[in-house]
Amino acid sequence: MQQLHFARWVTLTFGSAILATVVSSDSNTMVSELAQQRFLNNTLSSYATVVTVVLAGLLGIRLVTASLFPLLYRWVALTDSLMDDALVQYSKTYVVPFAYGLVVYNGIQGLNLHPSLDRLLDVTVLAAATLVATRLLQLLVVNALRLWWQQSRGEANSEASLHLLTPAIDVAMWTIAAIFFLQNLGLNLTGLLASLGVGGVALALASRSVFEDLFNYYTIVLDRPFEIGDFLVIDESEFMGTVERVGVKSTRLRSLGGEELIFPNTYLTTHRLRNYRRMYRRRVCFHFGVEYNTPPDVLSSIPDVVRGIVETVAGTLFDRCHFYQYGNSSLDFETVYFVLDRDYNLYMDLHQQVCLGIYRAFTERGIAFAFPTRTVHIQIEEEKP
Repeated sequence: MQQLHFARWVTLTFGSAILATVVSSDSNTMVSELAQQRFLNNTLSSYATVVTVVLAGLLGIRLVTASLFPLLYRWVALTDSLMDDALVQYSKTYVVPFAYGLVVYNGIQGLNLHPSLDRLLDVTVLAAATLVATRLLQLLVVNALRLWWQQSRGEANSEASLHLLTPAIDVAMWTIAAIFFLQNLGLNLTGLLASLGVGGVALALASRSVFEDLFNYYTIVLDRPFEIGDFLVIDESEFMGTVERVGVKSTRLRSLGGEELIFPNTYLTTHRLRNYRRMYRRRVCFHFGVEYNTPPDVLSSIPDVVRGIVETVAGTLFDRCHFYQYGNSSLDFETVYFVLDRDYNLYMDLHQQVCLGIYRAFTERGIAFAFPTRTVHIQIEEEKP
């Protein structure tokens, strides 16, 4: 099929070349007179020359792309980077059609066209060039951000951030492209831009909170203090939940009770957050007390007993256990260990094993846990006679 298509290109090109040669020669008076016939302010020989030039240019591009792109595809398959794949696909999607259009445009320049049609062609080529350049800038910016997130910051899930940031990149790029296009058409945009500037200031003042949330949305996207799926506790308050959506105006969390919590983006960037999903291990600190009548040698053995219990529970790392204070009705111990996972349910299961192990060990050794007690001394005075 490709060979047949290529043969048609060659036949059309050489046929047009022969036709242009015949109509341009003076060997045949009839053919020469026919060639000088004018149609829409152009001779037939001019049309034949334009067709020959256009078909020759299209054939040349076809030959280059047919031989070059297979080599490029084999080359990009050997690399791990996504940038070269995107550039090759961009070239095939935008550059090649634009090159075809340029060949046709340059060929048509050999004709004497009506000024309106000539202007229309110039505007069309300018619009196509703006489109191709804008798409290239978008491709470079997005891939540069992806590379920065993946390599410089070591971020594994950069696609989510790029998905949130892409609309802003598109708006900025197409706004610049529109200004460039209109200025090259000869339009004076100074007054329009000045009016938009004044109107923009008034709009910003009237919608201050909206724009604050919008800018903080991009702060969240770029700085990434949290992501979708993270569990947050906000400013040590009762508000906590899993992030479900980061919007332009607000961020939505699903609380433990099931209800949806909605926070303006400005609120989240100006308050302290605890992100439990980024906790690689959980520090557990708990206290217990024993009775005051516990013998000293038993007290000194309690840290070793607790250490042995914690170390037998898989998934934990013992840190310390100390007799640290004299309570109102107990001798108090403080124990610290780590759960080597951030999962809350696993933490509760392991802590339950530790607490049950301590209770069994203390029961076997006759160590009594203290509970709040108060001793009341009652003095009865005898009545004087």
